[in-house]
Amino acid sequence: MHHKGTTTQRGNVLVIIFVTIALFAALIFAITQDTKSSGKNTSRDPVFAAAEIVGYAGQIGNAVDAMMLNGTDLEDISFENGLTADDYSHSPAVTDNDKIFHASGGGVTYISPSESWLDASFSAMPLYQEWGLLGNACVANIGTGDANCHTDGSSNSEDLVLFLTWIDKSVCLAINRKVGIPPCGSDACLMDDDTSGYVFLPYTGTFADGGVAFGKSTGEFDYKHEGCTKSADSGIPFETYSYYKVLVPR
Repeated sequence: MHHKGTTTQRGNVLVIIFVTIALFAALIFAITQDTKSSGKNTSRDPVFAAAEIVGYAGQIGNAVDAMMLNGTDLEDISFENGLTADDYSHSPAVTDNDKIFHASGGGVTYISPSESWLDASFSAMPLYQEWGLLGNACVANIGTGDANCHTDGSSNSEDLVLFLTWIDKSVCLAINRKVGIPPCGSDACLMDDDTSGYVFLPYTGTFADGGVAFGKSTGEFDYKHEGCTKSADSGIPFETYSYYKVLVPR
């Protein structure tokens, strides 16, 4: 009789478990249907969008760190991905071990930026819905460069910078709150640097002076390896909002 009672108890426990799973599945289904019917999408929430941007950029940053620790030289770090309009191919060609978006290298999967992160009014502009890796940009006081790091006559103070432009204003502000950068009034701070005529230089192993400096003389971006800025003129990025992340300071 003892064994029979134990078997019955086990059966009851299994029934309870199955019922619980069924109820949980029904709850998830109901929530999903409600979300669909209401048109809500958490990826459109600025806080979620900021977390996704900063999180994915963090994956790329961690991959670059790991690759360099494993012996990849900075000039061999490759952003080749086969999806962006810009060509990141190195000459001479690098090995798969040097590629961020290769299983033998950084192991990161290239994911195009979500349109829900961006300002759709700029959808026809260059670099829309693309990540960029800059070879002619810097951030003051991160590496060896100061506020004039982009015009100091030397390419040694340019940093390796991950870049995403055409970001929606609300997402930009959410990014800065997340990384601890204060606003300038009710907006993201304007970059001091005039980006009019700026030519985006895809990083293919070399750096160049004369590009753009992400920063503000009043100090909001000092020592910040990542953040979101507003351009101050009519050049690309065209009076819009851009996220940057320094992958390798120099």
